[in-house]
Amino acid sequence: MKKAIIIGAGLSGLTTAYYLKKAGWEVTVLEQRERAGGLIRTHTQKTFVFESGPVSGVLNPDTIALFNNLKGELAWKHVKTPARRKLVWKNGQWHIFPTSLKSLLTTSLFTFSDKLRLAIESFRFKKIDMDVTVEESLKSRFGHSLWEYAVSPYISGTYAGDASRLITRYVYPDQHEFRHIYGSLVIGNFRSYRKKEKCFKHANIYDDFTVKGGFSNLVNVLVSKLNDKELLLNVQNVNVFPSGKEYSVHYEFAGSHFTETADVVVSTVGAYEVPGLLPFLRDDELNVISGLEYANVVLTVVGYSKWRGIPLKAYGGFVPVYDKSKILRILSPSLYFNNMTLKKGAAILYILLGGTQNPEVFEMNDEQIRDIVIEGMCHMMLTPSEEPDLLRIFRHNKVIPQYDASTSERLGVIENIQNQFPGLIIAGDLRDGFRISDRIKQGTQIAKRVIEANDF
Repeated sequence: MKKAIIIGAGLSGLTTAYYLKKAGWEVTVLEQRERAGGLIRTHTQKTFVFESGPVSGVLNPDTIALFNNLKGELAWKHVKTPARRKLVWKNGQWHIFPTSLKSLLTTSLFTFSDKLRLAIESFRFKKIDMDVTVEESLKSRFGHSLWEYAVSPYISGTYAGDASRLITRYVYPDQHEFRHIYGSLVIGNFRSYRKKEKCFKHANIYDDFTVKGGFSNLVNVLVSKLNDKELLLNVQNVNVFPSGKEYSVHYEFAGSHFTETADVVVSTVGAYEVPGLLPFLRDDELNVISGLEYANVVLTVVGYSKWRGIPLKAYGGFVPVYDKSKILRILSPSLYFNNMTLKKGAAILYILLGGTQNPEVFEMNDEQIRDIVIEGMCHMMLTPSEEPDLLRIFRHNKVIPQYDASTSERLGVIENIQNQFPGLIIAGDLRDGFRISDRIKQGTQIAKRVIEANDF
């Protein structure tokens, strides 16, 4: 029986282990934390159920396939139509982001000249640099107002990053492909949507989704597929070394030292942990891999037993960088995901702060963050000035990878290493995205590749 050792029990690692074990492999998952799931964690406090990590996901074929495999053990829900509405903050009020030709023509977010640019973009066929930044790629093409009130807020609110540094093909892989193939983002998005609609019309593909009872239930179901010998928690000082055609994995667990051999080793740890995990690699290789920058963010969850702010008619809102706000976005998923609150009329909102453009926020104390959030809620959501019924602050260090100009070199180094050491796979959020659906997709694809490579 072939054996795989997977380092890291986040969604990438658990998904990989699930499919490999299902295919008859012997698997061992090593996790340094006391629980599996990475950032995913669902909490219950007072009458509220809420997340301290990802709030929702975006469906893709691999996510749907996993849910189908777990059917009967896991219930998931995609959003209602109104939740597809996104808001953008401009001139002291929220504006609905246009998603149709009619709303595009009538919105006050964009200037007339930029609306015209967007229209004629359908007929522009210009080859672009593969490694151009989001700012270089889209600002000149669509104009200042679309950049200021569409692209830039999304980048800061989703990636907590700087659009002048992040590379288009890694931040918007689908959009980059559309433009590369079709020459136009507009035509490419339309044709791609129609293609997906035909293939996945019964699967709500690319809708937002959540898991009934919280995302911890997804983790718990995947964990239940592994026994106590297949998933080890609180594992320390893991080192991997090549040993002939196999790999020798050394680690400490429950006060003892262990050594195991495996045909395949899959790393899903952060880029900054790779040097300690794979010490046999050259220093120049490790420096390139570990050089990936991550954004630090603060997620504040506020809950109201009775919501008295503005009507929650959208999934959330994004704040433009020019606004100089410490708040990057405000999400209000409780209206559309009914498992997020336990009381009718209640509301939970998620406020994201910090990022690479506001790094000082991460160092603020809880009282300072609380004041920013309360003031922001009063100003933007028109809530009463008193304390909400729930206010929890979660600090996430090195949480969102910044796929900048160094990414291409990093991926090239990883590919060369994997070619030199067959059976070693370097994955995790240092490539392929960081969202829940990205992690599931990565784990699924790794398992498929391993199974196919060893299918004799």
